This record gives sequence, structure tokens and C-alpha cells, in this order.
Amino acid sequence: MIKIKKGNIITIYYNILINNKIKKLFFKGEIINIKGKKKIKSIKLLKKCNNIFIKRIFFLKQNNIINIIKNN
Repeated sequence: MIKIKKGNIITIYYNILINNKIKKLFFKGEIINIKGKKKIKSIKLLKKCNNIFIKRIFFLKQNNIINIIKNN
């Protein structure tokens, strides 16, 4: 596991099931919050797209998360 902290920009690759097919998606954003310990650790990411802010919460120990890449 990589060392992440508030303010880092990361990309999370994850699988999602759509119409009985597994799709690989990604979300790139800045970490604005880290909560929890070990098994229940969650991070909140913020992304700006066309003057719209998108917040997303990921739980790090989920089976659908494939990879986390630190961008800065």
C-alpha cells in the first residue's frame, strides 16, 4: 500500500458491474479526507470538472478496487 495523505492527487482504478459485464473505471482526484483505521479506512476524493465539483468516497479494503496510483 502506498503512503497517502490529505492533499495528494491519486487515481483509483476499480471494477463495476454494468449489464452483467465487468467494466474497469477510474477516478482521479485530490484527497480531502481520510477516516478510519486498517480494515475500514475510507478516503474522500474531490475532482473538478467543468466548474462542477464531484466528491466520491472509496473504502480502501473493497474487492472492486484494483489499483491506486499516486500522481504527485
